[in-house]
Amino acid sequence: MKISVKSFQDSFHPAVLLTALPVLSLFLSMVGCSGTPKAAGLSSGSPSPVLSGWVSFRAIHVGEENPGLRLVEVEGPDVCPCRLSPVYRVGLRATYQGRIWIVGDLNELRGLIRITDAVSAVKYVRLWAGLGDEAPLEDGNILEITDEGTYLHAKDWRGRRNSLPYDFHPGDDAILPKKAFRTEGFTLPQLKKTRDGFVIERWVLLMKKPTLNIERVREFVGRDGSYRRLVLKEIAPPEPPGTK
Repeated sequence: MKISVKSFQDSFHPAVLLTALPVLSLFLSMVGCSGTPKAAGLSSGSPSPVLSGWVSFRAIHVGEENPGLRLVEVEGPDVCPCRLSPVYRVGLRATYQGRIWIVGDLNELRGLIRITDAVSAVKYVRLWAGLGDEAPLEDGNILEITDEGTYLHAKDWRGRRNSLPYDFHPGDDAILPKKAFRTEGFTLPQLKKTRDGFVIERWVLLMKKPTLNIERVREFVGRDGSYRRLVLKEIAPPEPPGTK
C-alpha cells in the first residue's frame, strides 16, 4: 500500500502549502469516514475466524522471536460503507501457539520477542512508524520523516534495498531531499542504549487527522519487547488562506 502526500517537502513553505492543503483535505475526505473505519477482521487479540478476507503480504523479522512466533504483514478489505470502491488496509498478523491475531499495539508482543541490539530496536519501532510505507501498524498512516539518501540505503522487510517509484515526488511518503531535511531542522533517529533496552528519538508524520501533524517522539524499547513513547514536540502546518 502506498500513501503519498505530494510535495511534503514544500509543505513547510507557506506559498506552496496553501495549494497543497486543499488537495490533502480532498484526499482525506475521500479515504476517511466518520470515526475510525473498521477493516474486515481487524480485531486485536481476536481468534483466527475473524481474519477471513486478509491476505498474507510478507513475513517480518525484527529481533529474536520466540520459537513458533510468526509475524506477517497482511492486507485486508476495508468494509466502511462510505467507500465507493474497494480500499485495503494493512495490518500486522501474529501467530503463536495456535493463536492468531492482528497486532494493535507493540506491547502485545512483549515477552514474545527479544530486542538485543540497536538494529532490532529501530526495526521494532518502525513497525509503528516506518520508512516510506513500511509500517504495518496504524494502517501505514504514521511515517518516519527521513531524507532520500537514508531511505535508499535502508532495507525493506525482505532485506532488499529501498528504491523510489518512478512517479516519486520530493516529499512523498515523508521522504525529503537531504538539503530540505536539514534546512527544516529534522534529524535522523537518535538512539541510546540503556540498562533495560533502548531509547530512540525521531521525527514522525501523522496522517490520521484532517491535516498533517508532525511530532518529535521519544520511544522506550525494552529488551522484552515492551514499548512506550512520549511526544516531545508537536508541529502543526500553517492554515490555508481564509481560515483565520
